[in-house]
Amino acid sequence: MATSRDAVRQRFLRVREAPEATRRADFKGYRRKLVIRVDNELMAELQLLKVVSGENKNAFCVRVLKARVVEALKQEKEKHDPSDWQVLIRVAREGRG
Repeated sequence: MATSRDAVRQRFLRVREAPEATRRADFKGYRRKLVIRVDNELMAELQLLKVVSGENKNAFCVRVLKARVVEALKQEKEKHDPSDWQVLIRVAREGRG
């Protein structure tokens, strides 16, 4: 009869021998999820844009949002002293803002 130590060894042996998961070819790294609630009209317009342009709705929103965030941060940065800006960055990264 196997001891509990042997049982644990066997369990971890199976885990170690498990094949590594393969990533999708289009893997872009680990990303965070952001849920945005939009009205029906905007959702319909995004769907239409997807149909006519072929661009994924999520990819479109990320591209547009990224450009706007960069622009907005540039404007906000101009309003603050450089040392204050570094503090604001640290506060935001720590999730205290």
